[in-house]
Amino acid sequence: VLGAIVGGTSSPIVIPLAYRLKNLQEKTKMVSSIESILTDPLCIVVVFAIYYMVFTVGELNLLLGIGNLVKTFSVGIVLGITFGLIWLFIMNRIRREQFSYIITLAVVFLVYSFTALIVGTSEGGEGAGAIACLMFGLVLGNGKKILKMVNYQGKGFEMDEETKQFHSLTSFVIRTFFFVYLGMIVSFQSINFILIGIIILLALLLVRYFAVYLSTYKGTFENDDKQTMTVMMPRGLAAAILAISFTPLILGIGRIGSDGAIVIPGYNLGAEMQGLFMDVAFVIILGTAIITTVG
Repeated sequence: VLGAIVGGTSSPIVIPLAYRLKNLQEKTKMVSSIESILTDPLCIVVVFAIYYMVFTVGELNLLLGIGNLVKTFSVGIVLGITFGLIWLFIMNRIRREQFSYIITLAVVFLVYSFTALIVGTSEGGEGAGAIACLMFGLVLGNGKKILKMVNYQGKGFEMDEETKQFHSLTSFVIRTFFFVYLGMIVSFQSINFILIGIIILLALLLVRYFAVYLSTYKGTFENDDKQTMTVMMPRGLAAAILAISFTPLILGIGRIGSDGAIVIPGYNLGAEMQGLFMDVAFVIILGTAIITTVG
């Protein structure tokens, strides 16, 4: 679970940084961007799948886990694209209305909630909701190209600047809140957690070095591009949220229902051990940010 939490790179950091580096080849920027876009929702889905197997079903069944992953991805992708295409045409009609971007934000929450309800919250519905929101955003952000691909003859849709600015502002506020909150609740009660975080950080860097050079062995990537791809490994909002959310669920007493009863029991470890995920995640988030900046 901890590996899945810290396994993905952060697209809000990687994409702007990659396209600001003028010495990078375009294909390097594209590979880095696609990797960061895919890994965040993949990490969320994998964490929910593991949690579903271990704590809901009660056994680590590989076939059950793969089936849950396929179900989560397929439902999330289908519903996200469907809602995105529907809202594409609705948004094109109401885009001139004042504060229309607020309605789009409300629809995003609706897409997330509806998808999670369809899949089931105990079966990784939250992960499916994240996938659906990703596909919903991809459809809206590339609406003009998508309509052109399907030979749509009507007026094309393109995201207006007001919506883009509102999205950037909302993303900034959410990221800031969760990182500040993570910093407030990190306790560093044990030096062992810091050491574990540093060891995992070095292991991530080593594995990424070999992964980059093996995957680009027969390609036409320059050495500078390979080095940049190696250090372009910042962890961000997804790692912070997963560490905050799953610490009490897995290491604490578990998920508590509305009536106060324990619905899904956790490991119920001591207070000191319950800081494991958050402390290690904090070290890795900070360490990868430093590596990316220095590299």
